[in-house]
Amino acid sequence: MSDAPPVAGVNPPADRKPGLIFVSYRVTPDTPLAAALKKLIETSIEPTPEVFVSGVGGLRPSRIGFKLQIQEAARRAVGFVSLITNASKDREWIYFEAGAAWGQDLFYCPVLIGTQPRDLPSSIGDYQAMHGQVKDQMSQLVEELAVVTGGVTKDRFGPRFQVFQKTVEEYLKGISAATESITDGEDDLGRAMRLAEEGKGEASAELFDQLEAAAGGDRERVCQVKTCRLVAKKSPRITIDYFEPLRPEFEDTTFLQYFLGVYTDQPEQKARHFRRAVDIGGARFAGRAQLDEARHDIRRGHLTRGTQSLFQLMRERPRTELSEEAAVEVTRTWPGADPVDHLLILFAGLSGDRAEGYREITKVAEENEWIALRLYCAHRANALEDAGVSANAYGRALVDVDLTSLAYEAYERAAGMGLSAAKCNMASCLANGGVPSAGLKVLKDHEGEFYTADPGVAYALRGELERARHKEEIIRDELLKVGREQFDALWVIAVRGLEAGARERVTGEGRLASGQAVVTLAGGRVETVRWQDQTTDPTPVQPFGPSLYRARVGDTIILWSVGDSDAHGVIFTDFAKGTGREWLSWHGKAVELPSITTTVQALPNVTEDGKPPVTM
Repeated sequence: MSDAPPVAGVNPPADRKPGLIFVSYRVTPDTPLAAALKKLIETSIEPTPEVFVSGVGGLRPSRIGFKLQIQEAARRAVGFVSLITNASKDREWIYFEAGAAWGQDLFYCPVLIGTQPRDLPSSIGDYQAMHGQVKDQMSQLVEELAVVTGGVTKDRFGPRFQVFQKTVEEYLKGISAATESITDGEDDLGRAMRLAEEGKGEASAELFDQLEAAAGGDRERVCQVKTCRLVAKKSPRITIDYFEPLRPEFEDTTFLQYFLGVYTDQPEQKARHFRRAVDIGGARFAGRAQLDEARHDIRRGHLTRGTQSLFQLMRERPRTELSEEAAVEVTRTWPGADPVDHLLILFAGLSGDRAEGYREITKVAEENEWIALRLYCAHRANALEDAGVSANAYGRALVDVDLTSLAYEAYERAAGMGLSAAKCNMASCLANGGVPSAGLKVLKDHEGEFYTADPGVAYALRGELERARHKEEIIRDELLKVGREQFDALWVIAVRGLEAGARERVTGEGRLASGQAVVTLAGGRVETVRWQDQTTDPTPVQPFGPSLYRARVGDTIILWSVGDSDAHGVIFTDFAKGTGREWLSWHGKAVELPSITTTVQALPNVTEDGKPPVTM
């Protein structure tokens, strides 16, 4: 169940003007977020609701003071939305708005930006929080606000959310780059900055001094510490001018050049700073600079150069967070590409140990109804992180293959982690038929005797429910096995194609055959693919180029990578289900490709640490 119906909503009292939504937030530094949220709500609901944001047209010059204007807006409100950021989570107004909503039996929802449900004060911990960076959750918020304002939601929420998401990303870059990214995950640096934010200047200065002394002759590290000290004294809204005091001493460090590129508004200067950071290299921020430089090129219309740079980053830093981000950026650059091409790009950059990468693949698989692959990737994301979003996505994948009982359990976990949409999905499971897991929970939670006329009824019923649930587990495990095999094959072929793109390809001519598949190569390129009685011209997978090919023959998809001395292929006779897979491989000399018939080889498994094999 992908679109949960609204679950919140109370009719406003008759003396209220319908439709006012009160957005509470911390003016500095969160005004841009509040303005973007206001626009998202107003443009997503018909008729346009009144959204009160004090610093964005909410407060006006009047004989009524600002405080009274805020109180009047709160009195008129039919719903409250609080922006909860690290800058605002401990502020007393959170209790005021939550109390105002609770006291009047009105809708209230915290929206988390860069924070987690555990950061909420215990007094409002029972309210359902939405993550501002999760499209499905923000869509649900808009639907619920439409109910309480008496409106309806508009179509095409995605483009409006992207505008909101961009503001969130820019906000987090300004805040997080000054704390989490700048500190590079160092607890001591983060603690020193928090002490400064809390007004404990002496303790902060002492810790900064210790860190600077410990850095010794490591100029990148010294620059990092000095930057954190500098930023901790300033407003979170950082500009390039903040870094000027560091330039005379640290102009030749990757760290400083990267952040000069991040915070300058001049396109040419931005490109120059990123390029210099990449050229200096030697630090974590060189890779980050290369990623942002490529994004900058793409935004300026240099698609080929930007994409090539992203692929270079994926080759140089394989199976990392950076390679995953680069892969996602490439798929956004080629929105009209074949879905299989998008899939291969995501696999080429996959780290294997981050839920985010699996979630991206799950989205593509869901959109194209690739059921086994979708289920496996949703399962992996759910295993890698304890988050309601992943548990809910896993439940949706299960319910779409009619494993309702297991889906109910996944939804229940998601609901337990604060995702209210999962409760709607649980209700949908119950409404659409029997759910053995729900019955089992009732029986397992019972304490004492059942006192039925037949003492064996409860035990017989439990056995029946256990057997029904076990049948679903058998089906799920079989689908996961198929999905795992398809996943492994796609990961290997994508990594092969990525690596082959950096080398010269075979220059000879020849035919590779296995069973009913025949692939003809000439000049290092795949010229034709023949499957059974049909011949088709293969298509280079963009932007891998001639190192990776895709061919479709009916429901069959054939993928081939061609390197300097080898060629690898995988055949799916039913790609949607991931079945009918054959793995082919050939190794030979770089300058000669004889006519050869290969043997079908067993597909190598991904290693236990989640990494794809690097050799056949």
